[in-house]
Amino acid sequence: YSYRTSFLVSYSYGISNPTLFPRDIGFFGYTLNFFFEIVALLSRYFSLENIFFVGYILSSFLFVLAIYYLAKTIFDDERVAMIAVFLTILPKPGFSNISTVSEYFYYRDIAMSMIFLSIGLLLRKKYFWAIFLVGLSSFIHILSTVYGAMIGVAYLFFTRKDISNKEFKNIVLAGFVFLIMIILPLHSVLSSETDASFGSLNEWKEIVKLRAFDHYFPSTFYFAGTILFLPFLLFFCLFWRELKDGKGMASKDGNPRLTLDFPILWAILTVVIVCGIMATIFSELLVMKFLLSAQMFR
Repeated sequence: YSYRTSFLVSYSYGISNPTLFPRDIGFFGYTLNFFFEIVALLSRYFSLENIFFVGYILSSFLFVLAIYYLAKTIFDDERVAMIAVFLTILPKPGFSNISTVSEYFYYRDIAMSMIFLSIGLLLRKKYFWAIFLVGLSSFIHILSTVYGAMIGVAYLFFTRKDISNKEFKNIVLAGFVFLIMIILPLHSVLSSETDASFGSLNEWKEIVKLRAFDHYFPSTFYFAGTILFLPFLLFFCLFWRELKDGKGMASKDGNPRLTLDFPILWAILTVVIVCGIMATIFSELLVMKFLLSAQMFR
């Protein structure tokens, strides 16, 4: 059981039967994404238990497949890819005690799988399909789309000198397709956000602190979750040290596959640092509802 699962159940029932929660602000003209619409539609023909069971198997398989594909792309080594899959199977806490992998059926994992696959495609220079997948994820979890798009833009910036004219045209075409794809999800979220807004900014902030303190405010993060995250931070520092010493990860031809100037590493670090700074400033110091709603600590 999880409160997120109970939320998914109630929201799906609310869409299927609008008379269930006529006065609930969470269901009155408020649209999170199209995932709930799909679940509500399927619930007319199958039980939610079966939908969640099958959905969890499929989403978990997609997540593992995405991790394997991305690790194989980065390191060009079957062993490293399998190790990455093995480590992914175990739910791991991030800052504020949020697991990187859900132990239940949840739409975020589907969107994150799309983002990981898109990064792998981006590294293989399959720009159109990489950008298309990011756009597709907006129908499932638009916050994941924001992070994936930021990483993609940063990566393209760092590799701009290596992009040919033909590849640039594919990127521009994919960019237009991406903008068209996110119009509907973005409009649904932003328009319903206005309908469901209430009270002053301070009142909204206090409610958010109670409901989603683990997404927004560093001052409310779980201390235990932060401590559990430190070993992973230590592993990253050791990994960075190996790269700095010039050892890297050798590919099959003996040449370093991953080095300190590897663009995707810099792209991810840039996005993480920028999001962390902005999330801290606009949540604890200068509260801005739009930027706070982006949940950049994710």
